[in-house]
Amino acid sequence: MVAGTMRVLIGYASRFGSTRDIAMRVILLYITAVVMPEDGSIHFAEDIYDHDTRLDGALELREMPK
Repeated sequence: MVAGTMRVLIGYASRFGSTRDIAMRVILLYITAVVMPEDGSIHFAEDIYDHDTRLDGALELREMPK
């Protein structure tokens, strides 16, 4: 569901004073590094949830391909 559709649904509910439960899919994306398409540079953000530490540990346990 796009953001515009969500605004319409919220507006409709508030106009008529009713609410209803709706099922919607929510996708959260947490990234701490991104490659900029303009120049290929890499930008890093602070890992406020400390997921990178767990990821680093998991990657160290993997066997490197030969």
